[in-house]
Amino acid sequence: MLSRVGALLVFLGVVLVFAGIFAGKGVETGSSAGIVILIGPIPIIIGSGPGSALLLVLALILTIAAVIWFLVNLLAGARVPR
Repeated sequence: MLSRVGALLVFLGVVLVFAGIFAGKGVETGSSAGIVILIGPIPIIIGSGPGSALLLVLALILTIAAVIWFLVNLLAGARVPR
């Protein structure tokens, strides 16, 4: 069940990214982008554009929340998928 939810969220994210790309065609908007790449417990944070600092802070907060969620579930004895 959770794997289907995860796959649906990934698909929805891809659709939203493409919709954002095509919605801004021909319009000068000053867009920003940010990304967090997790290699083990170490986040690599990259961003560009005028609003990238805010996006990077949001991405870092979400990354920390996801790691905390994982650790809480791990310590509570929840099964980790392998």
